[in-house]
Amino acid sequence: MPNKISMLNRLKPVRKLVVLALLHLALLPVASAIACDAESMVTSLTLRHGIGARPGVVHGTFHNKSANELKLVAVDSDMFARIEIHTMGMDKGIMRMRRLDALSLPAGETITLEPGGLHLMLFGYRGDARNEAVSLRLTMLDGEGKKHNLNVSVTPKTVTPKTMQQNGHNNGHHGHH
Repeated sequence: MPNKISMLNRLKPVRKLVVLALLHLALLPVASAIACDAESMVTSLTLRHGIGARPGVVHGTFHNKSANELKLVAVDSDMFARIEIHTMGMDKGIMRMRRLDALSLPAGETITLEPGGLHLMLFGYRGDARNEAVSLRLTMLDGEGKKHNLNVSVTPKTVTPKTMQQNGHNNGHHGHH
């Protein structure tokens, strides 16, 4: 029985390239699997556009099913001028919002973005129709410092003054930064 090297040498050049490419793909590090697994990692995302020029907000759930901590370090979209990671919390009796440089996603855990807590703020909407799906690019860092991009689509929910109030946006000022 011929060994694997001699079998590879007998293949035509194009087939040899295909076989080598498939072998290379099979041997990629497990960490790169994150780039292909957006659907199991990010669920139930909802986008609420702000009224008028106010920023929009995204809530949802992140599931880190890997064995290593991940960090969400950036979110961007062609539909918005900028997107920031935010948290809200009480500071001397006042609810304050502050921007985060990154969001830690511990191994095997679930992080929820929700009203009154962690969320994504979307500034400068560039679209025409506020009911169209929006594509977001999430940039993650793994434990080795490698960047992985996940693309997710978010369908907007209708925003009314009542839903704005229910989501903690009731006074027009958030005590931001």
